[in-house]
Amino acid sequence: MTWLREQAAGGTALDRVFGLRPNAYARFTELLDALPAGGVDESTLDACHARIDALLRFEPDPTTALDLDDAQRAAVGYAEQYALDPHGLRDSDFEALHDHFTDAQLATLTLAVAMYDALARFSVALEV
Repeated sequence: MTWLREQAAGGTALDRVFGLRPNAYARFTELLDALPAGGVDESTLDACHARIDALLRFEPDPTTALDLDDAQRAAVGYAEQYALDPHGLRDSDFEALHDHFTDAQLATLTLAVAMYDALARFSVALEV
């Protein structure tokens, strides 16, 4: 339960908190919904989202039980390092990503990871 004193109407705790800023929530959701159109498959995006969310909530890594291919594992590793310390990303990380993704897909992946990181931090900070 959030520590905020007010909440908006909504079906989830996130809806009720982010809904306090309805225009921002609508734009954020619109951008999230458009991510799969950027050429990175939804299962990869979902795995990255799950890893970042678990990492920032100090929960076990849910992606270890998933049957991810090398491209997906590289993406999840990138997402994890981005959330922990983006300055820790090395040339070898980018080479591994380039083995599996085009530059346009990497731009999409980076946008997705940044949004998942922001959403997880927002949710953790506001206890939703």
